[in-house]
Amino acid sequence: MKKKLSSYFLISFLLFFPLLIYSQTIIKEKVTVSPKKSSTKIPDAVQEESQLEFQIGGALPLTTAVVGPTTTQSGSSSGGANPYVYLYFPPLNGNYQITISSTLSAGQTTNVNYVVSYQGQGISYGERWLYNGGEETTVVTTTINVTINSFPEETPVDFSLHLGSDYICSNYESGLSIVNYNQPITSTTNVKFNINSGVQGVELYNKNSGEIITSGTSVHILDVPNLSIRLSSPYQGNDVNVNVTAEIGGVTREDSVTVIGTGNYFRLYSEKRIWDMLEGSTIEMAVELQGESSCDDVRLQDTTKYNLLITQGESFGHIKHPVSGELVSEAVNLPHENGKLKFKFAAVEELLSSEEIVKITVTTTNPAISPYEFVITIHKEGMIVTFVPETIMPGDTASVILKKKNPDGTLSDFPEDQYFDAEIIGGAEYGTLYVPQWGDQSDYLLNIPQGFKFIAEEVISEPKVESTILVRTTAGIIWGRVTPGKTNNQNSVQNTTDDEQLWGSATITIGEGKDTMYVRAYLTEENLVVGDTVEVIVKKVDKDGNETDFPSNTLFEVGIKEGCTAGNILTSSGEKGQYFTNISRPIRFVVNDSLSAADTSIVLRVGVPSDESTIYLPYEAAAPGGKILPLKGKMNSVTEQASDYCVLNQFEYTGFGLASGKIENIKIEITLTGPKEIWPYLPPQLDGRSRGAGRPGYNPFTGIDVEVIKGEHFVSGVEVKLTVERVEGTGGHDHVFPKLPLSLSGKLKANNIKGNPIVVSTSINGKISVEEILSSQFSGNYKIKAELVSKPKVQNSIGIVVKVPGLISFAEINPEGKWRLVGALPTKHTDVHWCTPEMSKYMLKAIDEFYEWSKAYRGSESGIVLDVNDMSLIWGGSYEYNADWNVYKSHSFHRVGTSVDINRTGMSDDELKKLTEIINKNYGKRDPERPQIHYGFLGGN
Repeated sequence: MKKKLSSYFLISFLLFFPLLIYSQTIIKEKVTVSPKKSSTKIPDAVQEESQLEFQIGGALPLTTAVVGPTTTQSGSSSGGANPYVYLYFPPLNGNYQITISSTLSAGQTTNVNYVVSYQGQGISYGERWLYNGGEETTVVTTTINVTINSFPEETPVDFSLHLGSDYICSNYESGLSIVNYNQPITSTTNVKFNINSGVQGVELYNKNSGEIITSGTSVHILDVPNLSIRLSSPYQGNDVNVNVTAEIGGVTREDSVTVIGTGNYFRLYSEKRIWDMLEGSTIEMAVELQGESSCDDVRLQDTTKYNLLITQGESFGHIKHPVSGELVSEAVNLPHENGKLKFKFAAVEELLSSEEIVKITVTTTNPAISPYEFVITIHKEGMIVTFVPETIMPGDTASVILKKKNPDGTLSDFPEDQYFDAEIIGGAEYGTLYVPQWGDQSDYLLNIPQGFKFIAEEVISEPKVESTILVRTTAGIIWGRVTPGKTNNQNSVQNTTDDEQLWGSATITIGEGKDTMYVRAYLTEENLVVGDTVEVIVKKVDKDGNETDFPSNTLFEVGIKEGCTAGNILTSSGEKGQYFTNISRPIRFVVNDSLSAADTSIVLRVGVPSDESTIYLPYEAAAPGGKILPLKGKMNSVTEQASDYCVLNQFEYTGFGLASGKIENIKIEITLTGPKEIWPYLPPQLDGRSRGAGRPGYNPFTGIDVEVIKGEHFVSGVEVKLTVERVEGTGGHDHVFPKLPLSLSGKLKANNIKGNPIVVSTSINGKISVEEILSSQFSGNYKIKAELVSKPKVQNSIGIVVKVPGLISFAEINPEGKWRLVGALPTKHTDVHWCTPEMSKYMLKAIDEFYEWSKAYRGSESGIVLDVNDMSLIWGGSYEYNADWNVYKSHSFHRVGTSVDINRTGMSDDELKKLTEIINKNYGKRDPERPQIHYGFLGGN
């Protein structure tokens, strides 16, 4: 009875002695964070708004008190969703004693932590574990001392305002930016702008929304790149300097821009002043205002009108009045469209002579604007020009046939070596001239042979349009292109026998004869990132803008027009490529996982075949009033594709839609700032028994820097989700289900945010510094992943290794019949006999000694063969033999290669006692847990 009572008091003393000395083990000692700038000693009295903050919390309810140099503050928290207590002190140097208490049930463990900060900058932080080792619920208390010797200085706000251009005027505006801002960007980081201008019409506006930003208005700092300064109304006068100021947090910065006034001299201008035309034909001319410089405002006032007057050759033609349509020799007070006037001139049906000259003078009601003169030469028809066929569809080709018109009215062929000049004088936007022999194409070609063609553009503005060409013979010696085997001299030809030029003209119709529908193609998502997959939608649209679906059996032609290296077309059958024909829906586009360039635009050409009753034309967008806006552009060759498209295939279908999108080349880069290989986290002592944190080199921490980059620039103010995940099947854990929870996979800390996962915003430099990553208790390979919250597909990861270094395999040692290995469990833990070299040395010595003793003790030729059970896993760390990721069960040692379980089967109490005696002599120690099979070596448990 006396022996049992003594044992009871001994056990009680062992259980409660740690509580008397200390109620928990320190995970991290007090850490003093160096201020960002040089620190300065704080006087005893400072302003009230500059206070020292203590943030104290934990998962369970707690009470806390802080005793400062002059005052004491206390508070409590309920844990859970409200885990923190905030206490405030004057910023005085000295010692601060933190007392934290929490009520714990028997065997319960909890973590408490604290952060001390001043003006948003950390000074000290740490955490501790509270453990109730008793048998009843009790209050467990810990005390932490924090000594503060200095405080970080507050960083004053600083930045620069930069205007993108030195000047603005009617035709130019200037962007602006905030650079070198040295504070963290938050949702309330606003910039207040003011414009000091002596010129009316200078305004700041948002280029995306069109909103005018009046002086004194604040905008968020991240919206500043969308702003621009412009001149909204014409300004005439001397150059004026305008000051622009930006204010952030009471700090003002300034930059200036010069407003350039409109010049005082203007003239009229036309791209084509000298004209040739045939008798009986009509041409359209255009005139507009031109200033002295690019800054001159050429927007004529509505009150300024145009005047037209035939000043020479009035009997050879008439002006077609732009308003009434009458044929006149003079038209006055004509309205214009943004300073531009278009008008037509019609020549008489038949000239008596070979050619006549007509001059038309253009003036305005503003006498300061100089007049302008058109010179028109009217030619008598000397050749017949014919298109074959006379009507074509968009994208089609017509041959141009030329015949000489003889004086008797008959027609004859030109000599084969006759050369010509040809020009599209009307409807040049609807087609181009093409010389098959040379491959040339243009609106205006000189010295070309017979056999040239007209190629209609694939995209036209109306269901039916016309183009007119003017052709003339080339007189004299013409130097043609060198053909194979000939020199320039050999390639010269003699054309007409005299200097007379013959003229002819013809008009071709494009798009007549069928019902017209438009092809619209678009992506289900136009703003893409790397790795995205989007569907290509194709619709047919009538002239009023009404959309309908194509029949389900429609086959399409799809090719990549722009963004060749950005991704691939994905067909419904799973094929990938840049061009497909006769494919059915769904049609998708897959963005590559990475891009070499900055932001990339993609354009897909989706073609549809026309049928007997319908012609399909390209569709751009719906205009106001439901009218369609067909695409504009020209074919570059009769085959078109090789130069303009990503593929060499010749597209078959002239009716097509263009599906476009923009790929944002935004990426995340991760850099390790700590070791790649770290120890598994080892929890504090349990009943005075170490789990191995005392081994030399123990370090469960590392860190990373995360940068968000768009193109070549860092991106600030974006949220990034950071996660630590274990790679399954590593570290000696063969079990997969259940997966290791994130709560046990490690812990990250950045910007005073702690957990797994955490969401943190990038700084002004586009960076997140994760200063602390605490490893998991389970060894293995781990992946630290960073992903954008707004675009989760934008992500990156980096690997770390969590392991106890230097372990060796006890299974590779020859047992010589003295022991056998047991304990491995298939699909759970199959390699469980790892230890330190030192433990192996002393354990072998103990086994040998026990084997020899047991032979003598039993009087047999062989000794007791020990069953060596669990040791440590290949990389150490928590070894939960039930494969359930439970770190709190009795099998909570075996982490660092200094533990072993030796089965007692077949041994008497005396033999077990002798085994323990021998092991203890060889730097081992039997753990007092029941059953008594566990031994620790070299101070380990």
